Amino acid sequence: MAKPVIISSQFLESMIHAPMPLRAEMTDIHSAVMDGADGLMLVSETSIGKFPVEAIKVVNDVCIAAEQHFRYQEHFTDMLSNAEKPLNKLEAMANSSVKSAFNLQSPIILTFSDTGRIVRLLSKYRPYALIVIVTENMFLARQAALIRSCQGIYVGSLQNMNEITNRAMAMLKRNNYVRSGNDVIYISGIAEKEINCRYQMKLLEV
Repeated sequence: MAKPVIISSQFLESMIHAPMPLRAEMTDIHSAVMDGADGLMLVSETSIGKFPVEAIKVVNDVCIAAEQHFRYQEHFTDMLSNAEKPLNKLEAMANSSVKSAFNLQSPIILTFSDTGRIVRLLSKYRPYALIVIVTENMFLARQAALIRSCQGIYVGSLQNMNEITNRAMAMLKRNNYVRSGNDVIYISGIAEKEINCRYQMKLLEV
């Protein structure tokens, strides 16, 4: 359904009083990632626990390790085969973008959105690439952090799409998200009056 899922479930209960987790607790975190959760939330471990920073580091390390073993391609194939046909235009573009990112081994899917719907659809298919959303909606840019594999960039206005695209690509290159020769998948859900088009998908070469 392309709805972000955040799990809160006493993942590191033992770390309220102890600096190290139990093996079973680490296994629970690993399983949550492999089952497709978008985010994990700690409660007592960080609100009343004696080792809040250590607990966050444990969750972060286990999540990163688990994601190295997540079957991204298999998940995509399964989601695509079970999707109800015909797809709507936005979802068809989303899964086509993810498929292109897999085929080209693109490190980034760059998307422009003012509602976030396209971002949730992209994340639904779990691309290996990082989804970077450029938006003029500050709330959406922050909210992107709750969606798996997403990162938001806030811009004041989306009036000049070409200029903003060039700035976003320069920033990604400057921060080592992409290198020269990489292919970046571009997908936009912003209406552009100049070309009378609502949805666009492009391939950008760094």
